[in-house]
Amino acid sequence: MKRLFKKYIFVIAFAVIAIYASCSVSYAVDNQLAYPKNISAKADTANVVSVIEWGFDKDDGTNSLQAAIDSGAKTVIIPNMGAIWNLRPIRLASNQEIIIEPGVTLMAKRGAFKGKKDCLFSGNGIKNASIKGTNNKIGMWKEDYTGGDYAESEWRHIISLRGCSDIQVSGLEVSSSGGDGIYIGSWKSKPCKNIVVENCCFSDNYRQGMSITSAVNLSILNSTFENTIGTKPAAGIDLEPNYSSDRLSNISIKKCSFQKNQGAGLLIWLNKLNSQSKPVSILCEDGNFNNCFQHAVTIGKLPSSGSEGEIKFKNCTFTNVSLTGLYIVDKPIDSAKLTMESCAWKNVATSKKFAHKSWLSPFYIRIEESHIQSTGNVEFIKCHLFEDKSRPFMVIDNGDKFPSEIKGTITIHSSHVGSKSIKMDKAFPLSHLTLSRIDP
Repeated sequence: MKRLFKKYIFVIAFAVIAIYASCSVSYAVDNQLAYPKNISAKADTANVVSVIEWGFDKDDGTNSLQAAIDSGAKTVIIPNMGAIWNLRPIRLASNQEIIIEPGVTLMAKRGAFKGKKDCLFSGNGIKNASIKGTNNKIGMWKEDYTGGDYAESEWRHIISLRGCSDIQVSGLEVSSSGGDGIYIGSWKSKPCKNIVVENCCFSDNYRQGMSITSAVNLSILNSTFENTIGTKPAAGIDLEPNYSSDRLSNISIKKCSFQKNQGAGLLIWLNKLNSQSKPVSILCEDGNFNNCFQHAVTIGKLPSSGSEGEIKFKNCTFTNVSLTGLYIVDKPIDSAKLTMESCAWKNVATSKKFAHKSWLSPFYIRIEESHIQSTGNVEFIKCHLFEDKSRPFMVIDNGDKFPSEIKGTITIHSSHVGSKSIKMDKAFPLSHLTLSRIDP
């Protein structure tokens, strides 16, 4: 009996060792195929799938990727197959992260995207989802969509998020869309909420690097917006609601760069909002605006709101700007406050094409709408302007409207005495704006 018992013990022990070894080998093989090194320790392997489980077609990988997404797995890994993943429009899902292995490139399938609103990745009303890369390129064929058998459109975005919540997009090079690099807006009147976009580069997009029409708690970090060109507004980032019910609340843009965009580096255009809309709150901090082909920043068409809300720029630099460093149009005195804190402008308003225009100056404030009785509620805090031209540092096209509450402190580094002057259609005292000039 004892011999028999020992025999059973030996058999069981051998079986356990064999099973363990088998699992270890299987995991090692799968790990080489599907998992980046930093994923296997974090992910529950029962909830992780590799797209290769559905096969790989180098001409069209859409069916495999969409099947992996539709599988309900918590983590979908797009493996490096040594070839480009060519894709038709993909639908994102809730409660899922998509991890793109290093070296993977995702491209819109050439000849597809004939619909005016066909986007490469779309999420409508989804939640708790992410797309994570390591400087992976995600691109489209912008030049294809402007002629031939493609209908004219500015909505062929690379990433479209509408009414989504708790979304992260990181580590991507998003380029050459037929619309925006990424669009963030509402779905069934619900804004996007709790969105993070970080460590991305948006380049050579057709309409905008990023469009934000409705969002609450949006954080944009360490990202670059460059070379936007194609159709207006052609901005790096455009914050522009479509409806009065849209939201721009707690929008944070930190440590981002804006360069070589056909339009403004950052455009804030609020003509669709009204006095009943929710107050806006937008912060741009530690931003770098360089080699701007138009205005560095354009802010316009703000609604009267009882002075609620704030748009703030803090520790931003503006250099080598073709048109104005700051362009403000139709900002009523009782609209959201605009604050420029610890910002610096150098070599701005340099355009030779528009050198004859009287408005070409570092700062340009304009009133177009006749119903606006007074413009203002703008404050400069410890700002610096480095100016090498003898001209007014600020031009205000105010007609007979009183510019009020333009205040704060600006130090002008210039050898030209006239650089401290302000040009207005009709002069009014700006007693709350303190200017000092330092001869460099």
